Amino acid sequence: MRRLVAVLLVGACNQIFGVKDTRQIDAAYFDAPADAPFTCPPPGIAPGFAPALHQDVLQNCIDYDVVGDRAIAECVTGGELVVSEGPRDQMMSPMSGIPVTAGNDMYDLPRLSSDGKELYLRHFDYATNTQEAVMFTRAGDGMWQPGPAPPFARNVNDTFSTITSGPTGDRLFVWNGSLVEEWVHEAAGWRDVESITVAGLTPNAFVGMNPADSKRALIYSVDRHTYYTDRPDESSPFRTAVRIAEVPDYGFDATMTPDCGRIYVTGLHSVFYVSQP
Repeated sequence: MRRLVAVLLVGACNQIFGVKDTRQIDAAYFDAPADAPFTCPPPGIAPGFAPALHQDVLQNCIDYDVVGDRAIAECVTGGELVVSEGPRDQMMSPMSGIPVTAGNDMYDLPRLSSDGKELYLRHFDYATNTQEAVMFTRAGDGMWQPGPAPPFARNVNDTFSTITSGPTGDRLFVWNGSLVEEWVHEAAGWRDVESITVAGLTPNAFVGMNPADSKRALIYSVDRHTYYTDRPDESSPFRTAVRIAEVPDYGFDATMTPDCGRIYVTGLHSVFYVSQP
């Protein structure tokens, strides 16, 4: 918040020489109004961002995502890639109980549920050349422990999205070749609700997408650009995506906050963001 605090005081000289009485003026008259919160534009209109790229967290991380007031990413610790967590826009620390990427096993794409109680990872086994999605649950003491395999584990061909909260529950997108499968987490668990044809979303080859909420998402493509797409409601199709030119071309792990206020990307051993003007 940018505030101009002004208090007008007649100096001590006035008291001594009797020029006039000392007066204190309330500063409210001079206060600037509070900055308006960021908001997403209506469906069909892409949010605009300032061209400035801000360095946010000086830490060697990738796949940075914000869930409420928390952030999650994979960060290099002791020479290994470790799933880490911390306050938003601050340094992160390794999460206890989560496997470390080492040897033939690689764990990446950390995806935290909206309530912070479930964590999903992509697991590569280079010894068998297989990959799958795995899930962990947070215990009462903060430790993470293995949970049941998600139903989309077998469908993971390349990538799956960050998790967002919507009116009907948490949602994520699983990229499986030429289709994107949309999954919703209901009381009974995860359910595949729709398959989206990739060719209908971007004019270029598709790599993956990260939702900002249940109606808006970022798409990253093999042309190294980041695109924005939206829909009027959860039951409607996404419209053809438009490029967000302010996001650096490296931004394959770009994520947008639910209020469309920021897009985070990583690179050069740091976390960066672009924001609305």
